[in-house]
Amino acid sequence: MRSPTTPTTEYSLSILGVSYTIKSRTILRNISLYCGGGNILALLGNSGSGKTSLLDVVACRAEGRTVGGAFINGRLVTPELFVKRGAYVLQDDQLLAHLTVKETLTYTARLKFAGATKNIQVTQRVEQVLNEIGLKHVADSKVGGAFKRGISGGEKRRVSIGCQLLCDPVVLLLDEPTTGLDSFTANRLVTNLSQLAKQYNKVIVMTIHQPRSDIFRLFDHIGILSLGELVYMGPSSQLVSYFTDLGYSCPHYANPLDHYVDLASVDRRDIVRESNTTARVRSLHGSYLNSNIFKDTLSEVHRSAATASDLEVESIFSNPWTYLDPPGFAATWATLFSRMTVNLIRDKPSLLMRIFQFSCFSFFLWLFIIRLKKNQESMQDRNGLFHQLVSVPPYVGVLNAVALFPTLRTTFRRESKDGLYGSTVFLFAYFVHILPFHLISTFIFTAVVHWGIGLQSEMFRFGRVWAVILLLHFSGEVLAVALMGVFKNEAVANSISGLIFVIGGLMGSGFVRSLEGMIDVLKWSGWINIFKYTSEIIVANELNGLNLTCSINSTMPCLYPNGNLYLSIFYPKAVKCMARNFIVSFSYMIFFCVLALIIFKITKIRKSRMI
Repeated sequence: MRSPTTPTTEYSLSILGVSYTIKSRTILRNISLYCGGGNILALLGNSGSGKTSLLDVVACRAEGRTVGGAFINGRLVTPELFVKRGAYVLQDDQLLAHLTVKETLTYTARLKFAGATKNIQVTQRVEQVLNEIGLKHVADSKVGGAFKRGISGGEKRRVSIGCQLLCDPVVLLLDEPTTGLDSFTANRLVTNLSQLAKQYNKVIVMTIHQPRSDIFRLFDHIGILSLGELVYMGPSSQLVSYFTDLGYSCPHYANPLDHYVDLASVDRRDIVRESNTTARVRSLHGSYLNSNIFKDTLSEVHRSAATASDLEVESIFSNPWTYLDPPGFAATWATLFSRMTVNLIRDKPSLLMRIFQFSCFSFFLWLFIIRLKKNQESMQDRNGLFHQLVSVPPYVGVLNAVALFPTLRTTFRRESKDGLYGSTVFLFAYFVHILPFHLISTFIFTAVVHWGIGLQSEMFRFGRVWAVILLLHFSGEVLAVALMGVFKNEAVANSISGLIFVIGGLMGSGFVRSLEGMIDVLKWSGWINIFKYTSEIIVANELNGLNLTCSINSTMPCLYPNGNLYLSIFYPKAVKCMARNFIVSFSYMIFFCVLALIIFKITKIRKSRMI
C-alpha cells in the first residue's frame, strides 16, 4: 500500500468565475484563483467579506445559488469528489471532552475507513497523523472542555485538523484556525500547516483574522477579499510591491497584512466615509482585474483544465485510505455507541445525573407521602402519586436530553457533513446508548415508590409500573431529541417539550379533571394522548383488587370500599384494556423515535438541496 507521505501526483485547486447569492444577496462576485500543491493560501478580509462563504463553495456546502465552480486538477469539485479528496476544518473545535487525543483520532478513523479492515491499519494511520500534527506527546491526554481541563487551545485545533488529515486529503480548507490562540501558538500552528503542505504536496487554503507579521512569511499566496470581490490574489512575495505600484505603500514597521486589509475595508461610521471607502474598494478591484497577476491566475486555471485527463481523475480518487473498506451500518453503529458510552462514563457529573437525577425524585416523594394507608382517605394521596408517576418521568427525560445531547448533535452535524454517516445510524446508536441508564434510573425510582411508599407489592404489579415509567421517561428524552433536530437552541426544545407534556398530562390522565367532565374536543383528544393509556395502566394496576377500609370516626361517607368500585366509576375499561394500553404506549415510544429520525433526515435533505 502506498504511503500517504510519498505523493506521486502534482495537485492543484482552481476556482473560476464563482458568484454566490443567498436570498437575493450577493456574497461573492466573479472569484477566480489558483493554488498549486505544496502551497498554503491565506484568505484575508474584513468581517462579511466572503471568506468563509468561499470555503463553503469549495467544500460543496454553500446554502445558496452558486455560479462557476471549484476544480481539483481541472476536474469540477462535486460533493463526492470533495468527500474523497478534500477536508474542511471548521472554526470551532467540535470534540468530545472526555476522550483522549488518540481515542478521538481512532474513533474518527474507524468511522472513515475501518469497516472490514484490521485494527492495525487504523492504529498505523493514527500514529502517522499524530506525528504529522506534532501531538505525540499528548496522545494519551484528554481533550477537555468548558468544565474539564485538558489540552491547550492550539493542541485542540491540531486535533481537529488531524481528524481531517486521516484520509490524506489533497485539499485542506481551514476556517479561522488561529482564532482564540495566542500569537506564539498561532505561529506554531501555521508553521505546522506550511510544513504539511510542502512535505505532503497538499493544497491548504485558510481564512485568517488579524495575522501576525511573522506569519506573513509562511504564506505562499495571499487573497484579500472585500465586498465579495478580490482586490488581490497572488504570491505573498509580490503583495507589497503590487500595492506600492498602485500608490499604497506599506509604512515601515507596519504589518502588511493588517495594513492592506484595512485599505480594502469599508468604513461605515458615516455616509461620507462609507462612500469614499467603497469607491476605493471598487477601484482596487478594477485595478486587480487589469493586472498581470490576475491574467497569470486565469492562465493557470485554464492550463489546469486543459491538461486534465482520465489518468489524473484516477489519481485524484486513488487514495489508499479512502478506499479501505468503508464501515457498514453495524460497524458504524458499534463505533458511535462505544464513543458515546466511553465519553459519558468518564464524565462523572453527567453519569451521576443520568442515573440519580430521576431516582432522587423518588426519595422526595417518599418523604412527602411516607406510607400509603389502605383507607378511603388515601385515595387523594394515591391520585396525587399517580399524577406524579406519569407526569415527572417524561420531563426528567427532557432534562437529560437538553443537558447531554447538544454536544453529540454538534459532532454528528460535522461528521455527517464530512460524509461519515447518516442520521439513522447516529440516532439508533444514541437511543441504544441511553437505554441502560434509563433502565437503571427508572428501576431505582420504581423500587422506592412501589415498595417504599406502599403500593401493592406483587412483582407483576411492580413490573407494570416499571415498564410504564420506563416508556414515559424514554419517550420524553426522544421527543426532546426530535425537537432539537428542529431547533438549534436547546432551551427552545426544552420549553416546547415541557409544554407538550404538561398539556398532555392535563388532558389525558384524568387525575386533574375527570375525562368525562371535559368538553368534547378535549375529551376526544385524549384518545391520541399517551397519558390516557399510561394513566389507565397505573390506576388499574394499583386499584384492581385493592380493599379500602372506612374509618368509623370519619365524617366522610364510605364511597370507595375497594379500588374496583373507583375504577368502575372513573376508569371502567382500564382493567380489561391493560394489554391494549401497553401496546399503544409502546407504539407512542416507537413513534417518537421515528419522528426524531424523520426530522433529522428532513433537515439534512433541506440543507443538501441548498448546496
